[in-house]
Amino acid sequence: MIAISVLFALAGLFAVGAVIAQEYERKRKPIERGQVPPRLEPGRLPSVVELSNHGAHLLAEVDRKRQASEEAIRKHKAILEELTVEEAKIRSGIEGESRLDDFLRRCFDDGWTIIAGYRAHEGEIDRILVGPNGVFAFEVKNLGGIIHCDGDRWWRDKTDRYGNVVERDIPIADNGGRSPSRQLNDAADALQRLLRKNGYDVAVVRVIVFAHPGATFGNIKDLSVDFLTHAPGMDVEKVLSRGTPLSHDRARRIATTIRRHHEWFGRKERQSSGGNQALSQAFSPSL
Repeated sequence: MIAISVLFALAGLFAVGAVIAQEYERKRKPIERGQVPPRLEPGRLPSVVELSNHGAHLLAEVDRKRQASEEAIRKHKAILEELTVEEAKIRSGIEGESRLDDFLRRCFDDGWTIIAGYRAHEGEIDRILVGPNGVFAFEVKNLGGIIHCDGDRWWRDKTDRYGNVVERDIPIADNGGRSPSRQLNDAADALQRLLRKNGYDVAVVRVIVFAHPGATFGNIKDLSVDFLTHAPGMDVEKVLSRGTPLSHDRARRIATTIRRHHEWFGRKERQSSGGNQALSQAFSPSL
């Protein structure tokens, strides 16, 4: 009986030993394979020393670039919108000048010269007409609505297709804030001085033309130019009556003087622009 008891005791010890060996082997194998063993004490955590949060910095840089790009897009969109408005104004001006050209060609023969786009320091004159009845300067506006004027202050009331006023008191002025009469008189005064300096004592008749078919005239007070008219409805005889009669040769020489002065001013502008660019390059840092 003792022997049997000893055998049972030994068998129990062997069984316990086998269980302990199996548990040890189970914990040892994951460590050998590079796996992290389960934390036996969850309350004790490793300390973290963060030298650099590289991922967060990268995300912040991406966000900064995105914001900069969005701001650049907004600025370029605003520039494009301004250019679109400017382009529309230029195209409208060209259309109005073309309407005046068509009208003048129908009314005058080859004894007259139409000078388009004369430019000088004081400004531009859209069209100059030179011929037997004198020298005439035209400022063309291709704007619809009801046109009002009080001296050198000009404005309009915008209308819809049915003639109903949809917006009032819109100023009429160029980018420098000059009204149509100021634009025309500044340039025409300078042209008249130029002609007198060259021996031609002639008056430059000033005419403001609204070429848009939807333009009508409202309150016109203290007009500071000679005539205000529509392109198709211009009273040509009345306008010509204000001019200084010229011989054919004198009219031709006046047209030549105007053209040469325009060309001289253009060369001066280009030289000035070239000088400014050279100066800018001379003082700009090397890249």
